[in-house]
Amino acid sequence: GNCTAGCPVSFAMEVGPHEVIRYTLLGLEEEALSVNTFWLCASCLQCTSRCPKGIDIARVMEAIRMVVLRKKERKDHIQISEFPEGFLEKVPQIAFISGFRKFLS
Repeated sequence: GNCTAGCPVSFAMEVGPHEVIRYTLLGLEEEALSVNTFWLCASCLQCTSRCPKGIDIARVMEAIRMVVLRKKERKDHIQISEFPEGFLEKVPQIAFISGFRKFLS
């Protein structure tokens, strides 16, 4: 979708942000929580500004992260070694910093 086309880290996501929104709307919690999309979201708001439906996708990604972090059986972080090869060279620096700020604050 339009949101994925503007996402600076979509190349590393298992599914695009629009698919996570779709899973959420359909009540497919397990599918939504099983992908890395919401962990990789840099909260840069590109998806939100491009969404033709006016959905604040970045806010939804943040909410999904909070749901996972509050669960006991959680994957609350991503190891640098888990990033796809070439990720750090391709992603804009501001997106990388924004993403890590979420995990450190």
